[in-house]
Amino acid sequence: MWKDYSVSFIKKNRASSVSVAAAAFIAALFLSLLSSLFYNFWNYEVERIILEEGGWHGRITGEIREEDLSVIENFANVEKVQVHATAPPETTVDIYFRNIRAVYREMPLIAERLGLGEEAVSYHELLLSRYLVHDPQDEEPPLLIAFYLAILLAVSLSLILIIHNSFALSMNARIHQFGILSSIGASPGQICTCLMQEAAALCVLPLLAGSIAGTALGAGVVRIINLLAADMAGRHTAVFQFSLPVFTTAILLSGVTVLISAWLPAGKLARLTPLEAIRNTGEPEAETAWNAGKLPHREAWNAGKLPRRKAWNAGKLPRRAAHNAGKPRRSHFRILALLAGIEGELAGNALKARRKALRTSTLSLTLSFLGFTVMLCFFTLSGISTNHTYFERYQDAWDIMITVKNTDIGSIGQAEAVRSLPGVRSCVMYQKAEAVCVIPEAEVSEELDALGGPVAVAGGAVTAADGAYLVKAPLVIMDDAGFEEYCAQTGISPAGGSIVLNRIWDSVNSNFRYKEYVPFVKEEQRTLLLQGAGAVQSAAGYASEGAGQEAAAGDAPEEAVRLSVDGYTQEAPALREEYENYALVQFLPLSVWEKLSGPSGGAQADTYIGMQTDTYIRILAVEGTTPEELDALEAAAVHLLDGYTTESENRIREKQTDDNMRRGSMLILGAFCALLAVIGIANVFSNTLGFVRQRKREFARYMSVGMTPRQIRKMFCVEILVIAGRPLLITLPLTAAVTGFMITASYLDPMEFLAQAPVVPVLVFFLAIFGFVALAYYIGGKRILKCSLADALRDDSIG
Repeated sequence: MWKDYSVSFIKKNRASSVSVAAAAFIAALFLSLLSSLFYNFWNYEVERIILEEGGWHGRITGEIREEDLSVIENFANVEKVQVHATAPPETTVDIYFRNIRAVYREMPLIAERLGLGEEAVSYHELLLSRYLVHDPQDEEPPLLIAFYLAILLAVSLSLILIIHNSFALSMNARIHQFGILSSIGASPGQICTCLMQEAAALCVLPLLAGSIAGTALGAGVVRIINLLAADMAGRHTAVFQFSLPVFTTAILLSGVTVLISAWLPAGKLARLTPLEAIRNTGEPEAETAWNAGKLPHREAWNAGKLPRRKAWNAGKLPRRAAHNAGKPRRSHFRILALLAGIEGELAGNALKARRKALRTSTLSLTLSFLGFTVMLCFFTLSGISTNHTYFERYQDAWDIMITVKNTDIGSIGQAEAVRSLPGVRSCVMYQKAEAVCVIPEAEVSEELDALGGPVAVAGGAVTAADGAYLVKAPLVIMDDAGFEEYCAQTGISPAGGSIVLNRIWDSVNSNFRYKEYVPFVKEEQRTLLLQGAGAVQSAAGYASEGAGQEAAAGDAPEEAVRLSVDGYTQEAPALREEYENYALVQFLPLSVWEKLSGPSGGAQADTYIGMQTDTYIRILAVEGTTPEELDALEAAAVHLLDGYTTESENRIREKQTDDNMRRGSMLILGAFCALLAVIGIANVFSNTLGFVRQRKREFARYMSVGMTPRQIRKMFCVEILVIAGRPLLITLPLTAAVTGFMITASYLDPMEFLAQAPVVPVLVFFLAIFGFVALAYYIGGKRILKCSLADALRDDSIG
């Protein structure tokens, strides 16, 4: 009997059945997508770590003999032993375990068997953490699994609320029927079982289809990420991997979510007494309030206490005094009433009566719209900031950058060959070094002195001692041809010394986004004494004794380098370098650097001042070079340096990669926002279509007192505007506040953001929400307006 009853209900109420099935499909889709993406991101991270750092689990370093390797291999849980490196008398051995969860227990045992202490043992903690294996003695273990479970739990709870609404709408519409069945002997258990069987029948196929679709969507996301990151150098391609345990877990989790969602309203319905169920017609609060006298009842209409039909049809708003037994009260929907008349107030009452049912849709639409707008604003600001600090700033400084690893500039002789390549406008080879120098107080520029001195501007970046300042003085050693090009740029004649970038950031009157500079020192001093960056010396004894006067050799520390100054400038060379804000950067040619020595003429400069190990080659292409030509030029330059270990960067390709990654991030996050919007829209469809029978009775009563179909359509339009417009009204102030905070924190000009504000995408997203809500009301309203007035007032069956 119950089987026939359930089948009959499903066939006759396809709208509510489709609503339940759609909710189950969305739940399975969402959970399967999250599960597959989490699994594949985890798998990709493990692959990356193994490729970059190796797949070993434990490592022992010490004096290990051949027989010791056999001892390690004889441990039952040891899968493989590999000699990683040998530096006599010590040997490093990598150990791979079958059961990696025993690593922290067995590694000390292996070290003890070999006669080594705990200091000889090390663990691949990063890889082990990805396998959720952590040191049992660690008081703060990784919380990756807890974080993952918390996300799945939060998603499941939100989906339970969403699907619960669909089941509740379907089941609550049958309270009257189940009351009749209960009065003739149906037990609460039988009613609950019947409802759960219906839920299972409606959701089995959608759960399976949603899980498959979510897995396929996850594969699509991985493919899109690979396409967007195809230009990233050194990145290995991600391969989507299907995991049957993960897929099965997602289906089971979806099934439990659906069963809980169905059981909540089913249990509540089964606990109703027959009398309560029979008295409940399944109508919304507004209709119940109508019959209870809280809203205008028939006697009030017939007695003329409320406006007559002529006044109703004229659009005049009935006073709440008539609604509440003649007691004047202010309307709760004055704005809607002023904008749309009586239809606006009735629409407000209807939405208020269904506020619980629409709560999920409102929350989903608001969160999706808020997330989408904040995401767009964030990426817009990020793009503006990146262009400011990188692409626009350096677009005329470089086209190709080649890093020659672990090679001194003096040992590379290909600079001229690279400079002679077709399409090269400029080429500079350079290497960097870190040093410090002393600036006497008397040599500080008047502009800087007016700001309070170097310490007031730079804080701890400058050290004051004994009437002088110890400041950083980074060195950029350029090939001779490149340095001559820089001299021509600044108008300074080379004379066997350096060019000093004489500027310091005025942090008092400008921010880091729009920096203003003042001269650091006066430009009379022609000799600087440099020490290695790690040196900390007193400023006394080796500062210049007067402007333009060199320090005596005896006053200088032994580990120092004397460097003459050819000139001062505030114009940096066209290099892709970020110079320190509170330093005296110096540029000098390679020929001068090779001749530099200490004050006594003993050791060379590199004895005291440590050079960075890498050399850089900056190439500027001729104007109008296409991306394809730039790629060819990059390949030709790298080919000339075939004997060295190099890394190359291409400005146009970097820009394309950055844009692709930003679009990819927006696409993925936008898809999640769209999924939230779909959940909200599905809830709107569910509520709209699920309330068809109740609203038939509601609007039949309105039409019985003279309300026309046109006024009903107007009422629908008001409801559409409220449902779709409420997320907009909530979101815009929040988005404006968040965006304002981000603009303030990043010190960007608000007008720059307004010029690039993502108005069109936000408008399209809102119109999509508005369109789907309108479609849901169009379908439901069309069914309502087709109903017979007499049948709707008389019928207590499922319509």
